[in-house]
Order: sequence, then C-alpha cells, then structure tokens
Amino acid sequence: MKRRKRRRKLHTRKVLLLNMVLVVFVFLGIGYSFLTTELTIDGDMSVKKYVDTSLYNVLKKEVEANGLAKEYTGDHQDSIDASLSTEKIYHWYGNNATEGASILNKNNVIFANQCWQMMRTTDTGGVKMMYNGEAENNQCLTTRGNHIGYDGAFSKDMTSDYWYGTDYTYDSTNNVFNVSGTTEFSSWNATTGPNLVGKYTCGHSLLDSPCSTIYYVESYVSPTTATLVSIDSDINYSKIGNLPFNLDFNSPAYLGYMYGDIHEFQDLTLTEEDMTEVSRLLIDDSMDANYYYSKTINKNGSSYSLINPILGSNIPNGDYSGYYTFASSSVTSGTEIKYLFGKDDENGYYYKNLNYPLEVNDYVIAIANNMIDNGNDTYTLDDISYVTITDWYNNYANYEKKYTCGDYYTTTCSHPSYIISTKPDIYEYVDSGIKFMIGKNKSGTTLTDTLLVRRDEWYDDYSSANNVGNFGEYKYTCNTTSANCTDQNLRMIYYKTEKGYYYLYNHYWGSSATWDGTKYTLVNPIGIENYDNFTELNTHHYTCVEWGATSCTRVAYIYNYSLEFNFSVYGEKYVYLENGVTDPSQVLSDMLDKNTTNSVMKNGLESWYKRNLLSYDDYIEDTIYCNNREISNLYGWDPNGGDLATRLTYEDNEVNTDLYCTKVTDRFSVNNPQAQLTYKIGLPTFSEVNLLNTDSVRTSTDWYWLFSPNYMHWYTPFILVVDTNGSVSYVPSFEPGAVRPVISLKAGTKYLSGDGSMATPYIITTG
Repeated sequence: MKRRKRRRKLHTRKVLLLNMVLVVFVFLGIGYSFLTTELTIDGDMSVKKYVDTSLYNVLKKEVEANGLAKEYTGDHQDSIDASLSTEKIYHWYGNNATEGASILNKNNVIFANQCWQMMRTTDTGGVKMMYNGEAENNQCLTTRGNHIGYDGAFSKDMTSDYWYGTDYTYDSTNNVFNVSGTTEFSSWNATTGPNLVGKYTCGHSLLDSPCSTIYYVESYVSPTTATLVSIDSDINYSKIGNLPFNLDFNSPAYLGYMYGDIHEFQDLTLTEEDMTEVSRLLIDDSMDANYYYSKTINKNGSSYSLINPILGSNIPNGDYSGYYTFASSSVTSGTEIKYLFGKDDENGYYYKNLNYPLEVNDYVIAIANNMIDNGNDTYTLDDISYVTITDWYNNYANYEKKYTCGDYYTTTCSHPSYIISTKPDIYEYVDSGIKFMIGKNKSGTTLTDTLLVRRDEWYDDYSSANNVGNFGEYKYTCNTTSANCTDQNLRMIYYKTEKGYYYLYNHYWGSSATWDGTKYTLVNPIGIENYDNFTELNTHHYTCVEWGATSCTRVAYIYNYSLEFNFSVYGEKYVYLENGVTDPSQVLSDMLDKNTTNSVMKNGLESWYKRNLLSYDDYIEDTIYCNNREISNLYGWDPNGGDLATRLTYEDNEVNTDLYCTKVTDRFSVNNPQAQLTYKIGLPTFSEVNLLNTDSVRTSTDWYWLFSPNYMHWYTPFILVVDTNGSVSYVPSFEPGAVRPVISLKAGTKYLSGDGSMATPYIITTG
C-alpha cells in the first residue's frame, strides 16, 4: 500500500511537471500579436499576465473590440519582397467628427523624441505613423510651441564664397544658427557645386558669424546657381516645415518624388495684332515744396519770368495746379517754363513745357468728326474743331472716335489718327492710313472674296457690332494690301478685339508623323481652317511649329487645346518628339518612369531623416511609399482620338482605397533600384488618408502634402493635399506647403508606457 501511494505521488508530480512544460511551450509559441505571459513558482504555482505592449496590437484590439478601427481587405503590398506581406492590415476609422476626435486621442506615439500619429498597420506587421511634432515633457498636446524646421525653397546666385558645413548648431537663447561638423570655405562652380549639395551654409564668409536663418543646399542648378532650403526656428509644431514638392513646373515630370526627362511643354499660341499706338500730349511729374511757383508770368526779352514767386511750402493745401514753375528752388526765369494743369493719380502733376514766346493756349490740336479719302493715299480732316491743350485737359473724354493728324494745325496727312481712347495726358489711336486685305476664304495661300479695309473701319466694326459686324465672315489676311500671301505671312483671323485681332499663322496638323532618319513628315495633314474643329484635331495631334511646314527636324505633339479668352489662354500645348520618336507614350514614360532626379521634397525629407532619425534606423522598416503616377485617362496624349480639351489625370484623382501600388517605378523603397530611397521615409498617400474616413482625423494646423499626383493643368502639375479642415484638395506642385513625413516601425515594436492619448502617448522603447 505504501508503495502504491508513493507511485501515485510520483505520477502526480510527473503530470504537473508535464503540464507546466506544455504551458511554457504554449506561451513561448505565442507571437508578438498575443498577450505576453509569465510563469512563477513560489510554493503554489501561479500565472501572471503582462499588459500587452505590442504597438501592432493596439489597432488589432481596437478592431476586435468593434471600436474605432477596421480591418483592410483590399489589394496591398507593403514590401518590395511580396512574400513578406503576410499580416493583416488594420486602420483607424471614424464615422463622424466625434469619433475622429476620439481617434486623435488614441493614436499618439513618441518615437525618437518626436510625436507621431498611427495611421495603419502594414502587411509586414509594422505600424505606419505620420509626424506630429517634437514632444514636450513626453506629451503630444496641441499647445506645443514652434520649433526648428524648413521654411521654403528657392534658387539663389552662389557666385560669392561662403562657409559650408556638414551640420549646424542652434543657439536657442539667441535664436541663431552656426554651420558645424566638417566645415570648408568654398566658391561655387561646376566642379565644387555638386560636392556642396547636402551641406549647410549661413550664406556669408565668416565661419563664426551666426545667422537667424541657415540654408540647406538642396541641389546644384548651374555653375552659378543652387536651390537652397531655408531653415529657421519659427515652424509650427505639427510639421517638419514647409517645402514645395518641386520648384519647377511646366512638365508632368515634376509630379514625381523622383523623375526622369523633363520634356517641357511649349505653346502654339494665337498671336495678337495690336493696331493701336499712343501719343502723349501732357507730361506727368512730381513737384517739390522747395520749388518756386507763380500764378502769373512775364515775357521778358527772350525768356519767361515768374511774377512774385513763392515757395511751394507756402501754397495753401500744397496744391500747385494752375501754377507756373521752372521746377527749381533757385531759378525764376528762363526760355522754357512748365504750366501745371493738375494732379495725376500718383501725386505728380500733368504739365506742358512752354517754349518762349508761346502761352499755354497757343498749343492747339485740330480734331475732326470725319475725314475724306483723297484717293492718293492722303486724307483731309472734315468738320474740324481746334482744341487748346487746356480744353483737352478739361474735356478729354469728348474727343474719342475723332480724327487728327497728330499736330496743332495740319489738316491733310497720309496717316490720320483715329482716337479710340483718351486720358488727360495721352490718347490712344489707330492709324487710319494703314489698310489690309481680308478674305472670306482662301485657295492655297491666295485670299478669295476679299475686301480692302482701313484700321479705323476695322475698329468701328468691332465696337459697333459686338465682334460680328460687317467683317465677321472675313477669316484670312496677309496683313498687307495684297491678296497673295506666303506660307509665312498667311493668317487666320480667329478673334476680333478692340485693338485689333487674334490670329494663327499658317499651320498644318497630321494624323501621325513618319521619320526618314533626318526629318519628320506629317501624315494626312489638315490646315488652319480646321483649327477649332475638335473632330479633326482630336485625330491630328502632330504639327511642325515652323509656319506653313509639313516636314521638320522635330515634330510637335499637341496634347491640349484651349481657347479660354477670359483667362488669357490661347492656343495649343505641345511637347517635341525628336530623334525618330513618334509615340507620345514614350515621352510620358521618359518623364514618369525613369526616376533619375530627386525632387525638392525627397531631398528635404531625406536630409531631415539623416539628422533626426538615422540613429534610430534599426527600428524603422523599409516599406513601400507609393507615388502613384498611374494615369487614369490619357485624353490628349492618345493620338488616336484623344480629347484635346481635357487634361491629363492620374489614378488618385478619383476616390481610391486600394493600397496596392501598380507600377514598380512608383514603389519607393530603399530596396527598389527602380524607385530607390536613401532613407526609410515618405509621405502619406491619398489611399491611406482616405481609409481614415472622416476629415476630423486628418485635421492639422496647416494644409499638408500627400504623395499622390492629381492632374496636369496646362503647364502646372497639381498634387493632392489635406486641407486644414481635413478634406482632400490639390495645389500646384511648386507651392510651399506643410511637410508631415511618414515612417513605419518594424514588426514587434513595443511601447514602454502610455495609452495613446495626447497627454500620455505610447512611448517606444529604443534601448
């Protein structure tokens, strides 16, 4: 019996030990996404549970509790190595402003002494976070003050010699910077300039002299010019500063975080024929209180003299209108004197110089209601009034739409002026002696159904007939009196104006172009009469910029057409196709897929990472940052019927919650040689902020950049941004805007303490 009991006790101990081993193995097998546990044996066996400290699990548990987060189920890939994308993605999700405010008090993290806001987890088990300022007292409150940061980029002449350093120091007491690290005194030229990129300078020649703003050398532009980024101490806490995405524009390339060839856009524009000229009657000038003035003058010998001159300082109200003066504080007599009619808008005076022995009313201009064509290229004024210069100043508005030969007594001349607008000191006119032939149609370069018209007749036809008039059907001119034009001077009159007309020189457009090794030739060309025919132009995108040419050494591909006169945009936008290229998609690929040049934004973010996060690099995962340049509609870039009236748009211009980045050249990552990052940092994408669902989660003190292109408008690239109210909008890529970078902490990252609120954020252990 005793033996049996002993065996029973031994058996019980074995079972307990086996169970303990099994429990240990179970807990050891639990990954970072489960609760961490500890076993202690101190007489009686007990199990103690640690608080869950996995940052990934913060979002996961919020989903499991049906809280303010969701599981993402769409397409995704957060690593260049797709085999690593195995974990589930969770993201914050608010239905309204109240829930948005709650999220903003749950998603705060302090890492690398900076505040961050969790956005989502990655499919590699990491946590993606957006910058939210420097921490103060281990808190991320909205009451934080300003700090050091970027404050815009600009081009600067660098021909002076400056001190440069690999780093800088900041004196917070005096709010000044100094260059530091490895320093050098250098000139800027083609040899030294590229080596100075990435360094800091105060922009002066004294090493130990501080500056209130220090500059980061962002890029080399030319042997005399660099792009600099300003750094100062007055940047709002929520951002690392303000930067443009790219300083340059005029190309879709500048939508890229990196980009390839530029292929700048050009204009094939309507040209204005301005028929007007200006004649000055009076002169405006400033007067001085120390000059001598008088209301009356004497003609004495061969000169004028002021009677009882007084200083301007003694004239009531300081108004010298109606006075004579030599514009001098000492001269009171001379052969030429000024008569002041009255003040102009800039506090100067309208005046006439009187030459001895003339008086002010001796200056007369002959103005007529009509003129007679003498048939010998001369004209005689008819129904004349003789207007003194004083009459003109007092009644100038009465003399519009009248004729003058331009001087005081001449009444017959070859080029009479037809006055179309008046001011106290000048009049604007068209030369009535100039005629030009206009035609309703053309045969080749010869005008047909022609009419010879004077400039004043053209002006009157516009002003009296609301741009239609007697000449509305006349479309062509050589702008000479001849009906026989050349390929170079043939014009199509497109739009009549008050001062003349807008026209297009003779052009041809082809449905495509062939290349023979030395030149392009247009295929199936159409002419200028089809200029506003979209049915034709949408299938004829190719043209030679040279007037009247159907072959050329480089051909223009028209991608957009605009005639918005109210916005002063006239004509067509094009890029050149050269060296045998005939497919516009090749040009787009050159701009959007090559990724050979850093943007201003990339250089700025990576310089900030190097200074602030490089020592924490081991904690940050290499994830994909998607600069999605996938085009949603080519429009005018499609040569086979592409709509020239519609702008090039990009995929993220539309509502898109897909986290998958289609093009490998848009997947920016340290491990992607086709879109390579130097450091593991980027910007939030439209898809990511869209997952948050409510504007209140996205709010900030300033609008801030996203990583997502929007569209190309004529010359200007537009990129999506988040406005201060949290809504998504877009701005030109060259505008300076707030930069709130994004990083992703590695799988398994734990926090030391905190609950995610602004007052007690999650604090990441880094040592």
